[in-house]
Amino acid sequence: MSEPPRTGSGLGHMGRFGFSGEHTGRADESKNERLVAAIFERAQPANAEKDDDEPARANDVVSAEPDPAPPPGGLDSLLTVLAHIRYALEWLLRPGLRRRHRAARDELWARRRTKKIYAFLNSKGASGKTAGSTTTGLLFADAIKRDCVVADMNDSPGGTARRLGIKRRSTLQLQEYLRRYRGGEFPSAQSIADNLEWPRESGLFVISSEAVARTTVPTYQVKVGLEKLAEGFHSVFCDLGNGIKSPGNLGAVEMADTLVFMGNVNSADSVVDFGRDDPTDEGDDLKNTMDAYAGLGMPEKVKRGIIVILGAKRGDRKRYADHYGTPVERVFIVPNNRYMKRGHALRKNRLPLGVRVVIYEILVAMLRAPAPPAHELKRATPAEKEQFERGDPVPAGEPD
Repeated sequence: MSEPPRTGSGLGHMGRFGFSGEHTGRADESKNERLVAAIFERAQPANAEKDDDEPARANDVVSAEPDPAPPPGGLDSLLTVLAHIRYALEWLLRPGLRRRHRAARDELWARRRTKKIYAFLNSKGASGKTAGSTTTGLLFADAIKRDCVVADMNDSPGGTARRLGIKRRSTLQLQEYLRRYRGGEFPSAQSIADNLEWPRESGLFVISSEAVARTTVPTYQVKVGLEKLAEGFHSVFCDLGNGIKSPGNLGAVEMADTLVFMGNVNSADSVVDFGRDDPTDEGDDLKNTMDAYAGLGMPEKVKRGIIVILGAKRGDRKRYADHYGTPVERVFIVPNNRYMKRGHALRKNRLPLGVRVVIYEILVAMLRAPAPPAHELKRATPAEKEQFERGDPVPAGEPD
């Protein structure tokens, strides 16, 4: 990012994992890596480092927090064991993936002081916005050992919290957060975090949207609220709804440093599907979304965004880059996997190695993405902040 990083360094997991201050050495390896480390040292041939897809660009440094122990007994324990076995086999048999994994983790750690607001968007539902924002947010918070927050900006009840295994009403909702912040209840990031839930395997906090459909929140209030989150948490991941000009969406896009456009080939009209005989026969809501926000005064921000396609063929990456006019290094394809499908609670330890590698590389690209021009970072104005602090009347229909 060309502009200076935002103030605040994250909450350091607020003591929940015992972290305090900066870490200068190699962190603990993840449980999956420890399971195969001893075997790998003996089994690795001298010429084993074969690249599966792209060359690695960094040294061998991994900074992962050990996963929590699974609950004893039951199907969940069996699935966890099978996930460990699969991961171990992939780690041993796919040295190129292993090298890319470590390279990406190393670069994330090296760039851990870069703080941004990210917006995940597509005007088509079921395009992977929730899967993208929660998966990248969870893996990022875990990799850099900093507290991040994902906010559900949907104008109707969204599934961001549920995707992280949290009941929507168990954490702060977007409107509730804004109302209580406006009332002076949240003087610090700690006071906000005390009211949020988070998955125990990472420092990713979540703001839900259970009540958003009942009221309208002005865009400037959304922007002030996001700015407060960005000051206290390391990074903010915004899971947008489908409305181009809805207050939550527009506020998040205007505040975002980097846009992440999500597409899903298994969702009709979400994105061009080059697996079809006539890929342009159906709609292309990803392109429509890009054009819409470019027309709202943010063409460079759109141009410098990241594109993530779920379920497409890996070989189509360049075709998507050419189609959307984006450099190929900012276009990514996430392979089909049942652990990121709609309705499944996200478990980092269940993601296949190949999926994790792609997600880490997406995160690296998100951190590398150039900042948009200053005039396209549309922050809340001083007058709007003063209006917010004075306390606006409660919108009609909003619960007191």
